[in-house]
Amino acid sequence: MRRNQFTEVTGPGGLEGNPNPDRDPIWSVGWDHKSLILMLLDGGTWHAYRLPKASHAYDGAHGWNTEWPRIRDIGERDLLMTMHGMLWRFPRTFARANSAGIAPRSTYLRVVGDFARWENRIVFGSDDTAKSEFTNTRIAKGKIAAPGQSQSNLWLGVSDDLWQLGKARGEGGPWRNTAVRAGEPSDPYLMTGFSEKTLRLSHDRPAALGVRVDIDLTGSGLWVRYATFNLPAGRTFEHRFPDGFNACWVRAVALDDARVTALLDYR
Repeated sequence: MRRNQFTEVTGPGGLEGNPNPDRDPIWSVGWDHKSLILMLLDGGTWHAYRLPKASHAYDGAHGWNTEWPRIRDIGERDLLMTMHGMLWRFPRTFARANSAGIAPRSTYLRVVGDFARWENRIVFGSDDTAKSEFTNTRIAKGKIAAPGQSQSNLWLGVSDDLWQLGKARGEGGPWRNTAVRAGEPSDPYLMTGFSEKTLRLSHDRPAALGVRVDIDLTGSGLWVRYATFNLPAGRTFEHRFPDGFNACWVRAVALDDARVTALLDYR
């Protein structure tokens, strides 16, 4: 049992159901305070992956942000996924031994309730503003008033438009002040589709902590060591990956028990 918000349960067959339910994978996407969570059921076992968030406006601990479908067929080779202000390319072949292909397309500033292909266009059911704040009344938001009325309508575009909205950027990570055990790797965290990548690490130990960073280059599940960093006590350690450095997934492994934060900023 995992107590997080999730949106849908789907697979390669989409709304019609998987053609081979005994062996086809199942996907579900959700989130917590650290990042997006992509759950994969493959071979009878659930596996967790993590992706960055483009926006925290969807983080409310309520049910409204779980109402909408997120992974849809829009008549392209890959599926389209929308989550936390980002449009994603989602491969129909996503599985444990073939996890490559998830990549950002662009960011946007609206709530996308549903989307589908209609003739030669893509149509979105969108909320540009909502007058109801629901439970989104955090102190950090201040006393900003809600709009006088909601603005909801259909937005029509073509496939090329989905690459031309806001530039892809995101942040998050596998650990945020998380109690981790020595030698246990974090969930895999996506690296694909961003040219600039910065990793920030910190911990609560009174002495230095070693953290090994591994990468999966091709999405095959084969992990190799990228580097081992010696984190000083009481300070945030920052590492910027070389511009253009690319891998499918990254994970962290603490060499001692500690509470650790591992966050990545992408753009």
